[in-house]
Amino acid sequence: MRDGDTYYKVHSSFEYYPGLSKGKIEISMFYVPARTYTVEIYNVGYHVNDAYTEYVDMGKPKQLNTQQVDELKKHNNGVPIAIEAIELKTNEVFSKELYISENDVYMLNLIKR
Repeated sequence: MRDGDTYYKVHSSFEYYPGLSKGKIEISMFYVPARTYTVEIYNVGYHVNDAYTEYVDMGKPKQLNTQQVDELKKHNNGVPIAIEAIELKTNEVFSKELYISENDVYMLNLIKR
């Protein structure tokens, strides 16, 4: 690859593995105004919105065919893993428990309804 006048090659020899379970985490949000919300939970981790692991599971083909590309797009499209409606009352703390493993990333969206 070339970046300006510099040529470089990127190489990685790490093995991709499922992260060890870290148990439950609790995510709490304070001072959220009382009202009804839609909660969207997004996750990226091993085999969850994880195109690289699926590519490895395909045998790391040098060239992806159309069907493989479509499968990667379908399984790794970034949609929420859960959507739910909640109603928060005045001074109520929003709290959610989730199971997490190493390398997992969660994002929670609270959307006014």
